[in-house]
Amino acid sequence: MNIVLITEGFPCSPSEPYLECEINYLAKYFDNVFIVHKSTLNDPYIELEGNISFIRYNNSKMKIIDLLFNFKLSEIFNEIKSIKFKVLKFNFSLIKIILKFYYDAIKFSSFIKKLPDNSIYYNYWTDFPTLGCILANKKTISRFHGYDVYFERHPFNYLPFRHKIFNNLLIASFIS
Repeated sequence: MNIVLITEGFPCSPSEPYLECEINYLAKYFDNVFIVHKSTLNDPYIELEGNISFIRYNNSKMKIIDLLFNFKLSEIFNEIKSIKFKVLKFNFSLIKIILKFYYDAIKFSSFIKKLPDNSIYYNYWTDFPTLGCILANKKTISRFHGYDVYFERHPFNYLPFRHKIFNNLLIASFIS
């Protein structure tokens, strides 16, 4: 069994320092560890063991045909319905946030399709890659830090697709 660890910058940036220790345990218990990072940096700042490799996520634009093929309008409508407008005022900025998050998740789900099927997808942050893994029907676990949990830390007190993400995770690990 493989594990795909999805990070902001680790191992090319010390942005997730706890992974420096954790990565050795992952390497010990999984056949292969693939680290997918979103950083623009290319060289790791730590030494990686033999069964650990890293892949830089290329956040380039998606072809319109691929987007249309993967876009499910029902997902957007379900997210809009899940927003409690008694708490949040409906506005077009919320729609923009939903569409951007969903677009980024679709791009990520398309990116990870080339990774091995017999893998668990472990997201260090609960962001659009987590939804991307879920949309790609991958076995997904995710950590929830304060930024991933507390709505008031975000514009409009809103975190996109939290119901869908939480209801489709294999494991949710709350850190904060």
